[in-house]
Amino acid sequence: MNTRISHIFAWAHPRTAKIAVRGRALRGSWPCGLVPAAPPLLSLARAIRRSGTVLLLVLGLVFSWHHAQSQTFPVNALVQVSGFSPQLEAYDDPGRVVVTLISTDERPEYEALLRISLSGPGFNVRTREDFMPFPIILRRNQPLVLTGTQLRDYFDPANLNFQGATLENYLANGGLLSEGPVSLCVEVYDFYRFFDPPVSNTGCATGFMLLHRPPILTEPGTEVEPSFPQQLRFQWQPQHAGVAVRYTLEVYEDILPGMGDNLIIDNTQPLLLKTTTAPFYTMTSLDPLLQVGTR
Repeated sequence: MNTRISHIFAWAHPRTAKIAVRGRALRGSWPCGLVPAAPPLLSLARAIRRSGTVLLLVLGLVFSWHHAQSQTFPVNALVQVSGFSPQLEAYDDPGRVVVTLISTDERPEYEALLRISLSGPGFNVRTREDFMPFPIILRRNQPLVLTGTQLRDYFDPANLNFQGATLENYLANGGLLSEGPVSLCVEVYDFYRFFDPPVSNTGCATGFMLLHRPPILTEPGTEVEPSFPQQLRFQWQPQHAGVAVRYTLEVYEDILPGMGDNLIIDNTQPLLLKTTTAPFYTMTSLDPLLQVGTR
């Protein structure tokens, strides 16, 4: 009698410790020696006037640059991303995206609204203007850290506007965005004046979006000879690089004869469920025992 392993699922889950001055030209020309000389006082007045104009222009540019550089906001926003994913649902994993907000406003408490944008090759998704979650309460000089489920609603496709790639295209592509260079940015708005400019800087994190595909099972085959005591080795070939991963191995028994594989997976519990960081696992007598002849 042979024992057949019907389904093995293993997937990689990344966990990383992971932008002329215009002038007026003199028209025409004078033969050499015929250029009329301006009176000395007139020349001096013109020189002073021109110098003053240039000085005012330079001072104006310097002032504008200094003003832009010294602009401050009542809220500071910082974004950290440990690993970008083309799947929006992955961004609510704890620690994958960490948003830190610090209010320096005079008010002891500031009710704020968060807006996010994710941009990449051919797409830009932004928080919908009509998405109004509960206000974020910021306390003066106290950092507020948001991650995991606290950000889940912000990455829900129903709460996002899609540009470039539409929501329909996103869903038709299996819920995957285009791979390539990407940036995730956040801004904070006053909860009661959310149509005004943001009250924070634009905090961004950049990186490369890459889909970490599931590994390929290399061992065992479709059927195996039973052994006593039980020794059944599972091994797979990773399809990722450069990130720390965690694999989940699930083994199912066919206890619904005549039913398709997906129905078995959806309606029964796995016989074996193991999580490991190694690309292999050996099923022993300490695990649930496989029944001879069972698929």
